[in-house]
Amino acid sequence: MLIKFSRIILALMLIFHVTLIPNIAHANTPGFTGSATYTPDPTANDVWSGGKLSLKNEFKVKKVDIQDGELLNKVTKFKIVWKLPPNLTQADITTALSEDSYVLVGTQKGMLKPENFTTTAAGDLEYVLSDKTFNLLALIAWLLTLLLNPDVTIQTNIELDVAKLPGSVNDYSPNRVLTKGKLPPRDTKTMAFTTEFINVKDVSKGDFTSNLATWNTYLSPWNQVVADSTLNGKNDITPLEVNGISRVLQGTNYKTRNVQLPIKQNIDISTYQRTVNLFSKTAILGTNNGLVQNRAPVVEDKITELANGKKQLIRQSTYNLFGTDGTGTTLSPVPLVFKQETLLDFKLADTQLKIPAGKETKLKGLLESEGTDNKFYYKINGGAAKDLTAIKLDGQNYEFTLPGFSAGTYTVVIGVSNEYKLGKEVGMNVVAQQEELKISSITDTLDFGTHEIPKPGDIFYSETPFLVKVLDTQLTLNKWKVALALESAFQTVDGSYLPADVFLAKNGQKQQLTNSLIDVYENTQVNNKVVDTIAFKEHEGIHIQMKSSNVLLNREYKGTLKVVLKKGP
Repeated sequence: MLIKFSRIILALMLIFHVTLIPNIAHANTPGFTGSATYTPDPTANDVWSGGKLSLKNEFKVKKVDIQDGELLNKVTKFKIVWKLPPNLTQADITTALSEDSYVLVGTQKGMLKPENFTTTAAGDLEYVLSDKTFNLLALIAWLLTLLLNPDVTIQTNIELDVAKLPGSVNDYSPNRVLTKGKLPPRDTKTMAFTTEFINVKDVSKGDFTSNLATWNTYLSPWNQVVADSTLNGKNDITPLEVNGISRVLQGTNYKTRNVQLPIKQNIDISTYQRTVNLFSKTAILGTNNGLVQNRAPVVEDKITELANGKKQLIRQSTYNLFGTDGTGTTLSPVPLVFKQETLLDFKLADTQLKIPAGKETKLKGLLESEGTDNKFYYKINGGAAKDLTAIKLDGQNYEFTLPGFSAGTYTVVIGVSNEYKLGKEVGMNVVAQQEELKISSITDTLDFGTHEIPKPGDIFYSETPFLVKVLDTQLTLNKWKVALALESAFQTVDGSYLPADVFLAKNGQKQQLTNSLIDVYENTQVNNKVVDTIAFKEHEGIHIQMKSSNVLLNREYKGTLKVVLKKGP
């Protein structure tokens, strides 16, 4: 018995014969059924990506179709051949075969695994039963129970993990990114699977053909004008993408096309819509190609500060193109990324200010911005922002007007923002100073001494220096002047005049003082201090020069000198 059972075990063979044949229509064999189904990956947003491809068949045959010979010398044998569509190879089957693939003979199941397949010299894919994948003893025992039953049902299930498929041979994109891990495309949009049953005597008992709908067109964002620019375009490394087109948008592959646009340019997504037939390499451009874009783009703004202090906005707008091709077949969605960049920089001409208390102050600054809605503001000592009046002078130069400050020291921030959410603040220290311009001190008495009866021409200098000090804390240049006049001539209490002229001598020059004001000093600089306007060397200053000797003895002569501070423009 051991020998006979051994003969039965060795004779029992189940062979999968896979060849590539054209998809032609023909009638199915009665009793043979099947289906080819594709279940998309529910977690993917692409109906053709990932998922499961199942090829199921059921064959209702006579027992004599799988067994031949006498009871104890019966040979059990049959073959099943899968004729695959051109875009699915034998290597694809072994690569993507899942653990749920099996052969069921009645109630006996044998699992199908990639390592159990071999390829014949003719290139067919062959599966040989073995005790590693099929409980042969249980199968033989079950077959022995069918002595009075002429019918046997054989079921097969080939299930493929689509995510593991390497891609179509018609896909010339880098790394086959268009078709890798997706349901294989077909030029006719139909994948035909014909399954043939061959009995124990190598006679075909018929076949069954299952058809599965698939795709042949993909999305390829493109804009001829933009692609021709050096900023966005590059020569197509796969010139067979589209007939007559050798330039595409920048990007690592067909699924990541990038467009760089100025921040002010509106995005017209319709000019980037194109569908391409993978097999014919023909394209349909524009808005009549079945594409849809009714979802708002995902806009991401990233604001950074560059090493040079400028603020930069990088705006990335991702449009998900999707829809159907010209005949209503769903297209794989493709993201199209638009990148727009803009800069903002703001500088003040001066960040250390001394300003007059209570007066408006003009500032100048430089603004670099592509925004058309630049808003300026200021903050005092960390307080709330207040609008700042700004006037554009020319180019990037602006003038700002700060309101008056009471006397004190302040930390002031000048800021700007635009519609691109870019902004920059510049801090400055402000000292508001109360301005003063006045005579702070003056010699109130000049004493020319006691003298003998003078002779004409005698000169008498004041024994006390004549000094005039002016307090000038103005922050801008004011060319003020000091003027002198002889308000009243020298005379006694009873009105007797001294016969003499009064002079001012300074730096070798001599000026006679009369009742009319004469300028004796002019300021030419910003001071912020007390200014000694009149300082004299020896034999300089206020003096009198006698005209005659006709004077009264033992009498005191007095006169009045007028000092005036004249404020200039």
